[in-house]
Amino acid sequence: MICEGETNVTYSQPGPDKSYLNRALEVFIHLSLIVLLAATCFLILRPFIAVVAWGLTIAIAGYPAYCKLQKLLGGRGRLAAVLFTVLLLTVLIVPIALLAQTLIGGFQSIAVRLHDGTLRIPPPSAGSGSRRAKPRSTMELTAAATSLRSIAVHLPSSA
Repeated sequence: MICEGETNVTYSQPGPDKSYLNRALEVFIHLSLIVLLAATCFLILRPFIAVVAWGLTIAIAGYPAYCKLQKLLGGRGRLAAVLFTVLLLTVLIVPIALLAQTLIGGFQSIAVRLHDGTLRIPPPSAGSGSRRAKPRSTMELTAAATSLRSIAVHLPSSA
Protein backbone atom coordinates (compact mmCIF):
# COMPACT_ATOMS: atom_id res chain seq x y z
CA MET A 1 0.00 0.00 0.00
CA ILE A 2 0.98 3.51 -0.69
CA CYS A 3 0.53 5.98 2.09
CA GLU A 4 -0.28 9.60 1.60
CA GLY A 5 2.64 11.59 0.31
CA GLU A 6 4.58 8.54 -0.83
CA THR A 7 5.12 7.57 -4.39
CA ASN A 8 5.72 4.18 -5.82
CA VAL A 9 9.24 4.24 -7.30
CA THR A 10 10.82 1.18 -8.86
CA TYR A 11 14.48 1.09 -9.57
CA SER A 12 15.50 -0.99 -12.50
CA GLN A 13 19.16 -1.76 -12.96
CA PRO A 14 20.32 -1.14 -16.52
CA GLY A 15 21.81 -4.17 -18.24
CA PRO A 16 25.52 -4.33 -18.87
CA ASP A 17 26.57 -1.73 -21.39
CA LYS A 18 27.72 -3.57 -24.52
CA SER A 19 29.73 -0.60 -25.78
CA TYR A 20 32.36 -1.11 -23.03
CA LEU A 21 32.74 -4.77 -23.94
CA ASN A 22 32.97 -3.96 -27.62
CA ARG A 23 35.61 -1.30 -26.94
CA ALA A 24 37.64 -3.67 -24.73
CA LEU A 25 37.53 -6.35 -27.42
CA GLU A 26 38.60 -3.85 -30.06
CA VAL A 27 41.56 -2.70 -27.92
CA PHE A 28 42.55 -6.32 -27.28
CA ILE A 29 42.50 -7.11 -31.00
CA HIS A 30 44.56 -4.02 -31.83
CA LEU A 31 47.16 -4.82 -29.16
CA SER A 32 47.34 -8.44 -30.32
CA LEU A 33 47.94 -7.32 -33.90
CA ILE A 34 50.69 -4.93 -32.77
CA VAL A 35 52.41 -7.73 -30.81
CA LEU A 36 52.09 -10.06 -33.82
CA LEU A 37 53.54 -7.39 -36.11
CA ALA A 38 56.46 -6.74 -33.73
CA ALA A 39 57.21 -10.47 -33.42
CA THR A 40 57.13 -10.90 -37.20
CA CYS A 41 59.44 -7.92 -37.69
CA PHE A 42 61.84 -9.40 -35.14
CA LEU A 43 61.85 -12.75 -36.96
CA ILE A 44 62.60 -11.04 -40.26
CA LEU A 45 65.35 -8.83 -38.81
CA ARG A 46 66.94 -11.50 -36.58
CA PRO A 47 69.72 -12.40 -39.08
CA PHE A 48 70.75 -8.75 -39.27
CA ILE A 49 70.87 -7.93 -35.55
CA ALA A 50 74.61 -8.67 -35.22
CA VAL A 51 75.43 -6.53 -38.27
CA VAL A 52 73.32 -3.65 -36.96
CA ALA A 53 75.01 -3.93 -33.55
CA TRP A 54 78.45 -3.72 -35.19
CA GLY A 55 77.30 -0.77 -37.27
CA LEU A 56 76.08 1.05 -34.17
CA THR A 57 79.33 0.31 -32.37
CA ILE A 58 81.41 1.66 -35.26
CA ALA A 59 79.15 4.71 -35.64
CA ILE A 60 79.32 5.57 -31.95
CA ALA A 61 83.07 5.00 -31.77
CA GLY A 62 83.73 7.02 -34.93
CA TYR A 63 81.47 9.99 -34.21
CA PRO A 64 84.07 12.06 -32.28
CA ALA A 65 86.58 11.62 -35.12
CA TYR A 66 83.90 12.62 -37.63
CA CYS A 67 83.19 15.80 -35.64
CA LYS A 68 86.92 16.66 -35.60
CA LEU A 69 87.14 16.07 -39.35
CA GLN A 70 84.10 18.28 -39.91
CA LYS A 71 85.68 21.10 -37.87
CA LEU A 72 88.94 20.63 -39.78
CA LEU A 73 87.04 21.01 -43.07
CA GLY A 74 85.35 24.21 -41.94
CA GLY A 75 81.98 22.75 -41.03
CA ARG A 76 81.35 21.05 -44.38
CA GLY A 77 79.33 18.06 -43.23
CA ARG A 78 78.82 16.35 -46.58
CA LEU A 79 82.50 16.39 -47.47
CA ALA A 80 83.39 15.15 -44.00
CA ALA A 81 80.84 12.34 -44.30
CA VAL A 82 82.19 11.24 -47.69
CA LEU A 83 85.82 11.33 -46.55
CA PHE A 84 85.03 9.55 -43.29
CA THR A 85 83.07 6.85 -45.13
CA VAL A 86 85.93 6.27 -47.57
CA LEU A 87 88.39 6.14 -44.66
CA LEU A 88 86.25 3.62 -42.73
CA LEU A 89 85.76 1.45 -45.82
CA THR A 90 89.51 1.47 -46.40
CA VAL A 91 90.26 0.59 -42.79
CA LEU A 92 87.70 -2.24 -42.78
CA ILE A 93 87.84 -3.67 -46.31
CA VAL A 94 91.58 -3.69 -47.05
CA PRO A 95 92.48 -6.04 -44.14
CA ILE A 96 89.54 -8.32 -45.00
CA ALA A 97 90.67 -8.49 -48.65
CA LEU A 98 94.25 -9.27 -47.61
CA LEU A 99 93.04 -11.98 -45.24
CA ALA A 100 90.84 -13.51 -47.94
CA GLN A 101 93.73 -13.48 -50.42
CA THR A 102 96.02 -15.21 -47.92
CA LEU A 103 93.41 -17.84 -47.05
CA ILE A 104 92.67 -18.60 -50.72
CA GLY A 105 96.38 -18.94 -51.49
CA GLY A 106 96.86 -21.27 -48.53
CA PHE A 107 93.90 -23.45 -49.47
CA GLN A 108 95.08 -23.65 -53.09
CA SER A 109 98.54 -24.73 -51.93
CA ILE A 110 97.06 -27.42 -49.68
CA ALA A 111 94.78 -28.64 -52.49
CA VAL A 112 97.71 -28.94 -54.92
CA ARG A 113 99.83 -30.85 -52.38
CA LEU A 114 96.88 -33.07 -51.51
CA HIS A 115 96.25 -33.79 -55.18
CA ASP A 116 99.94 -34.52 -55.86
CA GLY A 117 100.18 -36.71 -52.77
CA THR A 118 102.97 -34.59 -51.32
CA LEU A 119 101.01 -33.22 -48.38
CA ARG A 120 102.81 -34.06 -45.18
CA ILE A 121 101.32 -33.16 -41.85
CA PRO A 122 104.15 -32.87 -39.33
CA PRO A 123 103.64 -34.38 -35.89
CA PRO A 124 103.10 -31.85 -33.10
CA SER A 125 106.22 -30.72 -31.32
CA ALA A 126 106.70 -31.88 -27.76
CA GLY A 127 106.38 -28.42 -26.24
CA SER A 128 103.43 -27.12 -28.24
CA GLY A 129 100.23 -26.53 -26.33
CA SER A 130 99.24 -27.53 -22.85
CA ARG A 131 97.86 -30.90 -23.94
CA ARG A 132 100.11 -33.48 -25.46
CA ALA A 133 98.88 -35.48 -28.40
CA LYS A 134 98.51 -39.20 -27.87
CA PRO A 135 101.32 -41.08 -29.53
CA ARG A 136 99.99 -42.89 -32.60
CA SER A 137 101.23 -46.12 -33.97
CA THR A 138 102.93 -46.23 -37.34
CA MET A 139 100.05 -48.31 -38.64
CA GLU A 140 97.49 -45.61 -37.77
CA LEU A 141 99.58 -42.87 -39.40
CA THR A 142 100.08 -44.97 -42.54
CA ALA A 143 96.33 -45.63 -42.74
CA ALA A 144 95.60 -41.90 -42.41
CA ALA A 145 98.10 -41.06 -45.17
CA THR A 146 96.57 -43.72 -47.42
CA SER A 147 93.10 -42.27 -46.78
CA LEU A 148 94.30 -38.80 -47.77
CA ARG A 149 95.82 -40.17 -50.99
CA SER A 150 92.59 -41.97 -51.87
CA ILE A 151 90.65 -38.74 -51.33
CA ALA A 152 93.15 -36.82 -53.47
CA VAL A 153 92.59 -39.18 -56.39
CA HIS A 154 88.90 -38.21 -56.51
CA LEU A 155 89.55 -34.44 -56.49
CA PRO A 156 89.27 -32.64 -59.83
CA SER A 157 92.56 -31.39 -61.20
CA SER A 158 93.17 -27.66 -60.80
CA ALA A 159 95.01 -27.21 -64.12
